[in-house]
Amino acid sequence: MKHTSHIPEDFELVRNAEVVCPYCGYVDTDSWEIFEYDDVDGAKTEYTCNECEKEFVIILNVEYSFTSERK
Repeated sequence: MKHTSHIPEDFELVRNAEVVCPYCGYVDTDSWEIFEYDDVDGAKTEYTCNECEKEFVIILNVEYSFTSERK
């Protein structure tokens, strides 16, 4: 797993592509494995950081986009 060090004021915690620990800034590059395929926007789960081992809550943000084209 990739670890990115940050000081607390430097890391973003909202709508990231990967889960970021709000305590140490660890970036979990396997974030896609945390939720199930059919979980919906706003789903929450408790999680333990793989780096500092502190617990925190993760909220799933689902975004869709669509492309249409003529046949």
